[in-house]
Amino acid sequence: MIPSSLPQPLQPTPLQAMIDGQLRPNGVCDHALLARVAALPRAPFAPIHTDAAALHLDQPLPLSGTRSLLPPRTAARLIQALELNASSRVLVAAAATGYEAALLAPLVQHVTACEADPDLLPLLRHNLTAFTNATILPFGPGQRLAASLPFSHILVAAPFAVLPPALTELLAQGGKLAGVSMSEAGLPTACVRTKIGQSWLLETLFETPAGPVHPSLAANEHFVF
Repeated sequence: MIPSSLPQPLQPTPLQAMIDGQLRPNGVCDHALLARVAALPRAPFAPIHTDAAALHLDQPLPLSGTRSLLPPRTAARLIQALELNASSRVLVAAAATGYEAALLAPLVQHVTACEADPDLLPLLRHNLTAFTNATILPFGPGQRLAASLPFSHILVAAPFAVLPPALTELLAQGGKLAGVSMSEAGLPTACVRTKIGQSWLLETLFETPAGPVHPSLAANEHFVF
């Protein structure tokens, strides 16, 4: 006898659909990183959004008038481009609510998440509570940060037009800095820079949707990179 109805295939969750539809087809192939993405719900990092589809779109996710989370594909590819390992000491500048810091914390020796916005800091602290190797500091990306050791990697988790010396001097020689750079024409591009002496080796990765430039990293700031 033929069954009257066949079991329907399970539909992937929005998170799994994001991984299969955005990350894997666009070159995110690091198994440990993909496992972290799969294990980390996005909702706690964007409390003003309740729609699951909106949380997982390949678009910046607004947090306030001037701040947003990077698109998930962009965040994952930037983290992968940093080429992290278990001994990496990472600074996440403009950490916002901590999504990127929470992604990479189990993959590295230590992560320092810096955020100066008093409206975002409580959620950042809450979201990183479980990670004993995470430090949260109330600093903006242009403020002087006293660090006992230079960082091996820096992730700028907000779009930038310029990078202040107060930030770039924290990177060790041979270290990598990744983020979304906004050109004078307003074109956001994901890129990674390697520090070599007083110069930088720049690798442009891809164009990406981006939210507003971080207020302290805008072109009207008096910094030169």
